Amino acid sequence: MKFKYRYLPDSSGPGREYIKLPLLGVRLAFGSNRTDIVGLVDTGATDCLFDRDVADDLGITLAESDDTREYFGVGGQSVIGHIHTIRFQIQGFAEWIELETGFIDAKLPYQLLGESGFFDNYEIIFKRYRGRFEIKSRSFLHRE
Repeated sequence: MKFKYRYLPDSSGPGREYIKLPLLGVRLAFGSNRTDIVGLVDTGATDCLFDRDVADDLGITLAESDDTREYFGVGGQSVIGHIHTIRFQIQGFAEWIELETGFIDAKLPYQLLGESGFFDNYEIIFKRYRGRFEIKSRSFLHRE
């Protein structure tokens, strides 16, 4: 399935009015709770990371996680991710997959769809020069 990059105002300084980002609508589920979010398809993120607002929407209590991981961002700053397994569906796809994801006790500018879990289950082809990206599920790829 093909998706368009989203154009957002660039406030990082003079010279660029807009930035293009590969943002993707997804549905997350934990137990009987579901929430729809927009995530940044991020080849630089080790895992999928979601903020405390998403955890709250899913009924996840961060302190109840038995597993934590330390994540480092730009500038070497670190955050602790509380690891939980959730169900994940790309909007427009029929299939659900299970993902081990990190939830952090902070507000993220974008929810991150990272390498582990997300890229393990989908083929992602970036065509930024055309303003789009394409995603194919592993189940679709096995039929080819």
